Amino acid sequence: MALVASVEDNFAHLNGLYTGEDSLLKPQRFDDRKQVDAAETLPRLNDSLLHWAAFSGNTSSIKQLLEAGASLNARGEQGNTALHLAASRGHVAAVKILLSQGANTVARNCYNYKAIQLARHPECIAAIQSVQANGQAAMDLLAHDLAEEQAAQEQEAAVARKTPRTRQAEVAAARAAEERRRQEEDEAEDAAEEAERQRLAALQRAAEAAAEAKRIQEEEEAARKAEEEARLAAEARKKAKAAKKQKK
Repeated sequence: MALVASVEDNFAHLNGLYTGEDSLLKPQRFDDRKQVDAAETLPRLNDSLLHWAAFSGNTSSIKQLLEAGASLNARGEQGNTALHLAASRGHVAAVKILLSQGANTVARNCYNYKAIQLARHPECIAAIQSVQANGQAAMDLLAHDLAEEQAAQEQEAAVARKTPRTRQAEVAAARAAEERRRQEEDEAEDAAEEAERQRLAALQRAAEAAAEAKRIQEEEEAARKAEEEARLAAEARKKAKAAKKQKK
């Protein structure tokens, strides 16, 4: 992907990297290392596309350029590497990508500054320190974290790309599921209420039956008592009558 001849077009192309318009890279291909390094250096400037992508924090372009073989630790204007530029602008993701690919953390620019001395964000400083202290293990961890972040971003993008019809279908399915859930809850509540009504009705019937049995028992006992009293009264009259006859 060599730059076009016009200086104005070159500036327009690099401006696309600076503003994050990744589409400027996608239609083209990187054919060899010479194209991504020497041929892409802007006239009268020493910064390559990788330097500009790092300066702007354009992570997509950084990945594409590195995959195409761009020199990771090449010196640009004022002796800065891509890591110097990304760190100085506080681009955390860009710094992590460069570190995961083996960026030189101790390289100094023409002012004798390392990237960590120019870093403007605590996470940039921490990432550089981690690589300096732990080497390849830290680089592997950064690569793993970046892969997870990219997977999450791709998942979000996939959701965002869903057609309105797909989203409508999902919404409709969710609403239908919610309606079924509510209906099942209502039916379960109705069944519980009916079971409670039946239980109370059974208790009421049992209480009424017990009361009726008690009433009948009391009536039978009252009848037997009245009958016994009548018999005793008859016997008393009979004895009184017999006693009266004897006196005569």
